[in-house]
Amino acid sequence: MVYTRFRYLKIACAAAVLSATLGIAGALLILWLMWFGYRKRLYLKDQGNLVAWLSAHVYLGLSLFVIATLHIGFHFGWNVHTLAYVLMCLVIASGGFGILSYVRYPRVMTENRPPESVCAAAVHSRKASPRVKSKPGPPMTLGAPASA
Repeated sequence: MVYTRFRYLKIACAAAVLSATLGIAGALLILWLMWFGYRKRLYLKDQGNLVAWLSAHVYLGLSLFVIATLHIGFHFGWNVHTLAYVLMCLVIASGGFGILSYVRYPRVMTENRPPESVCAAAVHSRKASPRVKSKPGPPMTLGAPASA
Protein backbone atom coordinates (compact mmCIF):
# COMPACT_ATOMS: atom_id res chain seq x y z
CA MET A 1 0.00 0.00 0.00
CA VAL A 2 2.83 2.40 0.75
CA TYR A 3 4.23 2.09 -2.77
CA THR A 4 0.98 3.09 -4.45
CA ARG A 5 0.90 6.42 -2.59
CA PHE A 6 4.33 7.45 -3.85
CA ARG A 7 4.02 6.13 -7.38
CA TYR A 8 3.20 9.56 -8.90
CA LEU A 9 5.96 11.22 -6.90
CA LYS A 10 8.50 8.81 -8.39
CA ILE A 11 7.20 9.50 -11.90
CA ALA A 12 7.41 13.25 -11.30
CA CYS A 13 10.99 12.97 -10.00
CA ALA A 14 12.01 10.87 -13.00
CA ALA A 15 10.44 13.40 -15.36
CA ALA A 16 12.24 16.27 -13.62
CA VAL A 17 15.59 14.49 -13.91
CA LEU A 18 14.94 13.74 -17.59
CA SER A 19 13.90 17.34 -18.27
CA ALA A 20 16.96 18.71 -16.47
CA THR A 21 19.25 16.35 -18.39
CA LEU A 22 17.71 17.38 -21.71
CA GLY A 23 17.97 21.05 -20.72
CA ILE A 24 21.67 20.72 -19.92
CA ALA A 25 22.27 18.81 -23.16
CA GLY A 26 20.38 21.49 -25.11
CA ALA A 27 22.34 24.32 -23.49
CA LEU A 28 25.64 22.60 -24.27
CA LEU A 29 24.51 22.06 -27.86
CA ILE A 30 23.62 25.74 -28.20
CA LEU A 31 27.08 26.73 -26.90
CA TRP A 32 28.78 24.33 -29.32
CA LEU A 33 26.69 25.59 -32.23
CA MET A 34 27.61 29.18 -31.39
CA TRP A 35 31.28 28.16 -31.27
CA PHE A 36 31.12 27.17 -34.96
CA GLY A 37 30.75 30.83 -35.99
CA TYR A 38 33.99 31.61 -34.16
CA ARG A 39 35.72 28.42 -35.29
CA LYS A 40 35.23 29.02 -38.99
CA ARG A 41 37.13 32.31 -38.72
CA LEU A 42 40.16 30.87 -36.90
CA TYR A 43 41.87 29.36 -39.98
CA LEU A 44 43.77 26.85 -37.89
CA LYS A 45 44.83 23.54 -39.38
CA ASP A 46 44.83 21.48 -36.17
CA GLN A 47 41.12 21.78 -35.31
CA GLY A 48 39.73 19.47 -37.96
CA ASN A 49 38.17 19.81 -41.35
CA LEU A 50 35.80 22.78 -41.67
CA VAL A 51 33.44 20.75 -43.87
CA ALA A 52 33.11 18.17 -41.10
CA TRP A 53 32.42 20.94 -38.60
CA LEU A 54 29.71 22.34 -40.90
CA SER A 55 28.12 18.91 -41.25
CA ALA A 56 28.12 18.45 -37.48
CA HIS A 57 26.71 21.98 -37.07
CA VAL A 58 23.79 21.14 -39.36
CA TYR A 59 22.92 17.78 -37.81
CA LEU A 60 23.37 18.87 -34.21
CA GLY A 61 21.30 21.98 -34.92
CA LEU A 62 18.48 19.82 -36.24
CA SER A 63 18.75 17.49 -33.24
CA LEU A 64 18.46 20.52 -30.95
CA PHE A 65 14.87 20.93 -32.15
CA VAL A 66 14.02 17.43 -30.90
CA ILE A 67 15.94 17.83 -27.63
CA ALA A 68 14.32 21.18 -26.83
CA THR A 69 10.84 19.87 -27.66
CA LEU A 70 11.33 16.93 -25.32
CA HIS A 71 12.81 19.23 -22.67
CA ILE A 72 9.70 21.42 -22.55
CA GLY A 73 7.46 18.36 -22.54
CA PHE A 74 5.05 19.86 -25.11
CA HIS A 75 3.93 22.49 -22.59
CA PHE A 76 3.30 25.73 -24.43
CA GLY A 77 1.91 28.93 -22.98
CA TRP A 78 2.11 32.70 -23.31
CA ASN A 79 5.41 33.10 -21.46
CA VAL A 80 9.06 33.86 -22.07
CA HIS A 81 9.93 30.14 -22.27
CA THR A 82 7.67 29.57 -25.25
CA LEU A 83 9.04 32.73 -26.85
CA ALA A 84 12.60 31.40 -26.49
CA TYR A 85 11.50 28.06 -27.97
CA VAL A 86 9.79 29.75 -30.93
CA LEU A 87 12.83 31.95 -31.59
CA MET A 88 15.10 28.90 -31.46
CA CYS A 89 12.82 27.14 -33.97
CA LEU A 90 13.01 30.19 -36.25
CA VAL A 91 16.81 30.10 -36.10
CA ILE A 92 16.79 26.39 -36.98
CA ALA A 93 14.34 27.04 -39.86
CA SER A 94 16.55 29.84 -41.19
CA GLY A 95 19.47 27.41 -41.11
CA GLY A 96 17.40 24.97 -43.16
CA PHE A 97 16.68 27.73 -45.66
CA GLY A 98 20.42 28.48 -45.77
CA ILE A 99 21.17 24.84 -46.60
CA LEU A 100 18.59 24.82 -49.40
CA SER A 101 19.95 28.11 -50.77
CA TYR A 102 23.52 26.84 -50.64
CA VAL A 103 22.58 23.71 -52.57
CA ARG A 104 20.06 25.13 -55.05
CA TYR A 105 20.95 28.68 -56.09
CA PRO A 106 24.50 28.26 -57.48
CA ARG A 107 23.21 25.55 -59.83
CA VAL A 108 20.21 27.65 -60.86
CA MET A 109 22.42 30.68 -61.48
CA THR A 110 24.77 28.63 -63.65
CA GLU A 111 21.85 27.19 -65.64
CA ASN A 112 20.44 30.68 -66.28
CA ARG A 113 23.71 32.08 -67.65
CA PRO A 114 24.24 32.01 -71.42
CA PRO A 115 26.91 29.51 -72.51
CA GLU A 116 29.27 32.18 -73.87
CA SER A 117 29.45 33.92 -70.48
CA VAL A 118 30.37 30.65 -68.77
CA CYS A 119 33.20 30.13 -71.29
CA ALA A 120 34.33 33.75 -70.84
CA ALA A 121 34.40 33.30 -67.07
CA ALA A 122 36.56 30.20 -67.46
CA VAL A 123 38.99 32.06 -69.76
CA HIS A 124 39.07 35.02 -67.37
CA SER A 125 39.85 32.76 -64.41
CA ARG A 126 42.77 31.27 -66.35
CA LYS A 127 44.13 34.74 -67.11
CA ALA A 128 43.79 35.83 -63.49
CA SER A 129 45.54 32.73 -62.20
CA PRO A 130 48.51 33.48 -59.92
CA ARG A 131 50.57 30.89 -61.82
CA VAL A 132 50.71 33.17 -64.86
CA LYS A 133 53.73 35.47 -64.65
CA SER A 134 53.41 39.00 -65.91
CA LYS A 135 56.01 41.64 -66.73
CA PRO A 136 56.84 44.00 -63.91
CA GLY A 137 55.63 47.56 -64.36
CA PRO A 138 57.75 50.69 -64.13
CA PRO A 139 59.33 51.36 -60.76
CA MET A 140 57.25 53.44 -58.41
CA THR A 141 58.67 56.71 -57.12
CA LEU A 142 57.66 58.68 -54.09
CA GLY A 143 57.13 62.40 -54.28
CA ALA A 144 56.90 64.37 -57.53
CA PRO A 145 55.91 62.54 -60.74
CA ALA A 146 58.75 61.68 -63.08
CA SER A 147 59.17 64.10 -66.00
CA ALA A 148 59.18 62.68 -69.48
